[in-house]
Formats: sequence, C-alpha cells, structure tokens
Amino acid sequence: LADASPMLVVEGFLHAMGTDQPGFPVARQYLTVAANRAWQPETGTYIYADGDQPKETETSTAEHPEIGFSATLSGFLTPSGEYRQIGGGLRHDFGLVRTDDDQWRISRPPDGLLISRYHFTTNYTAVDLHFTERGGSALVPDPRFFPQASAVAEEVVEAQFSGPGEWLAPAVRDAWSGLSVQRVEVSAPGVVTVYLSPAAARLSDSQRRMLMAELATTLDQLPQVGGLQVSVGATLLPLPGTTRTTLAGDDFTDVAPAGQQPAGRLLVSREGRIRLVESAQPWSEGEPIAAALREAGAIAVRGDLSETAAVNPDGTRLDVAPLQSGEATTLV
Repeated sequence: LADASPMLVVEGFLHAMGTDQPGFPVARQYLTVAANRAWQPETGTYIYADGDQPKETETSTAEHPEIGFSATLSGFLTPSGEYRQIGGGLRHDFGLVRTDDDQWRISRPPDGLLISRYHFTTNYTAVDLHFTERGGSALVPDPRFFPQASAVAEEVVEAQFSGPGEWLAPAVRDAWSGLSVQRVEVSAPGVVTVYLSPAAARLSDSQRRMLMAELATTLDQLPQVGGLQVSVGATLLPLPGTTRTTLAGDDFTDVAPAGQQPAGRLLVSREGRIRLVESAQPWSEGEPIAAALREAGAIAVRGDLSETAAVNPDGTRLDVAPLQSGEATTLV
C-alpha cells in the first residue's frame, strides 16, 4: 500500500470491498482519515457487470489524477440481504488526493459496497428465512443472500428475528416483536442453541411451535447445523406435546413450503417480467415465466417453483400466480 500509484489504490480498494471482512479494515486503508470516518459499507451492496474496470479520465494528470469507474448495474443487496434487480449505469470518481505523508488515498468512496456479479455469484450464499403465513398453516420463504463468511447461525438467527422483508410483511405473521435474542451458541455436533429473552417462556404452545418451526426450517439449510435448541436462561424449551428439546426442520414438515428445495435458485425481475437464471457463469436468463404477472417488482417463489408472489413496482399490490400458467390472484 505504501507508495502505491493512484490506479493501484483504486484497484486495491475495489478488490478489498469484496473481502467481506467485518468492518472492512483492509478497504479502509485506502481511504483518507475523513473518508474512513464517513464511509458506511453496511448501507447496501451494488452489483455490477463483470468486466468493468476503473480508468483514468482524459483530464487526469500526474499531479491531479482522476480515476473514474463506469459500470453497468445488475442488482442491489439491501442491508438485510434482500436482492433487488436494478439496471442502469454507475459513474463514480474516487477523488484521489495526496495525504500529509505523500501517499495517494481515496477521498470519495461510494455509498455502500461495489462488487462484481462474479463475486456475488461465487461468494454469496442464498438462505431462505421462513415466516408463517397469516392463516398459520404454512411457512413462506423470504430469500436472502449472505457473504459466505457471514452465513453462520448467529447471522441467520439475527436476520430471522429482524422480521420479513417489506414486500412480504403484509402476508405473514410478525409475532416476535416482543422477543429478543440474547445470544446464540453452536456446540461441537452443530446443535444451535438460541437463548431468548424471558418473554419467550410466556408463549402459548401454538406460538412456541410456530417459532421453533421458523427457526428450525431456516437453520436446516446451513450445512454446519445439526439441530436446534431454544432456551430461556438455563431452561431448554421442549417442542409442545413432547419432551424433545433438540429439533430439526423435519419435525415441521406439516408447515414446510411444498416441495421445498435447497436454497440457491435465483430468479430476476426485469422490465416487469420474471425469469429463472439458468447459469451464473456465463450469466444466462431463461424466457419469461409466470405470464400472469406483468408488473413484477420484488418477488418470492415457492421451493418447488410452482407459484410466485410479486409486489408491483410502486409497492401498492401483492399478487400470487402459478409459474407455468393460470390467473393471478391479488392478495393485498
């Protein structure tokens, strides 16, 4: 990093944004002191097309270097890991300046993070959170994406208790606002113990079973997880109607999404139509599906790809329709 050229500083910063380190300490080394204080990488992640590279502008000089980055955007990850299809272009000038110790540093980092589509498809893991639909008869998946280094039980449990995405919230129960996670522990055999606040001891049997079903079904997707325990203080809570305190997703097949498949299927909404991503490298999308949905913004799909839910772009309507053929039903 010492005596690095302006271009190497920008290239190093772009690479370091893809390291997925807590706090991004390496990326911050490329920033000025003021920029380091102001930069907030946790505000969201912009995903740009492969092949885009920083370039010197025509007005760049040795004493006043101007390094610009122009890229085609393909997606955005919210701070909670929700993927949103976006388009358009990105243009950014990193504002190279000399520091007092005669080193080139970036004074204008981007809002949030910038990562390539290749980095996203190879270094992020899809995990479906699960929430109970308002009728209480089934779980509804809420797709999220986590950096592989962060796709651990603690992060996933925190995301689960943060609640459903805005697009899904009207269709599911959000019953845990009065509960908090005090800590999460993972034992050597991979059993995850979630320690909850004392209010969890006052849940009814049906509420406790719902909570356990959501957590167990979500955590079942993590290869390092071999079971779930829910505890209040030192007391392990049993599954209602049994004495068992170590649970798995298979204990809740009666409410699991029909034909649930392992997480990792990716669909996109482009110009109001839904397409299944057939290949990430090289990127390839299939023909439009769910023909009844022609104004799809945010989407979620059943694990067996039989049905999809879509919120229209202005967020005023929630429709559900079969992926292959059939009419759409407006829920909200």
